[in-house]
Amino acid sequence: MIMEDERRAEADGAGSKVRTFGDAEPDDYAKAFSLEGGEDFDLHVDLDAEPEHESDVDFGPVTGWRPANCLETLKTQINARWPNRRKSSDGMIGDDRHCAVVTDKPSDHCAHVRDGGVGVVTAYDITFDDRAGMCDAHAVVEAIRRSKDPRVKYIISNGKICSSYAVGQVQPWAWRPYKGSNKHTKHAHLSVVATKAAYDSTKPWVIE
Repeated sequence: MIMEDERRAEADGAGSKVRTFGDAEPDDYAKAFSLEGGEDFDLHVDLDAEPEHESDVDFGPVTGWRPANCLETLKTQINARWPNRRKSSDGMIGDDRHCAVVTDKPSDHCAHVRDGGVGVVTAYDITFDDRAGMCDAHAVVEAIRRSKDPRVKYIISNGKICSSYAVGQVQPWAWRPYKGSNKHTKHAHLSVVATKAAYDSTKPWVIE
């Protein structure tokens, strides 16, 4: 559970800089097309999730976007732990190809969660760095999965997906095959729930 004092502390959403859609840094962008070298289209979504597990979508006008504070916290932790890590497959905000797609399962990389007039991105891609001693993104998200952090919506890693909710006969937090075309071998994906007390919590993550 997110503790009540955390709810109060994070109530104003302070911490994440609001950006316009044109001023994202290069490693802010999550690509819709496969990063594995192909052109397979993949929105990094849970294709098996029932509708009640999807975030409410609001495609109305926004003044800008910001990452969920909990994801900024995670990014800061990872960068501090592995300051020289590769970031070539990092991403938060979806690029134009990613967010122009009309679907009943919109990507959490697109700022469809609203906090006032600002869109909030509730997904983060973490680059898998295969160099010795560097950031193994798959190990990071496995540590998060094992911790059963209540902020997690779902995780995609190495051809499999797990979610904080049950899907059919698969229990919460159990791995199941990922059906998207990008098997997420070069990066791991984390989506967080669209509840403000959760996505704007700055509680440290378990990453090892």
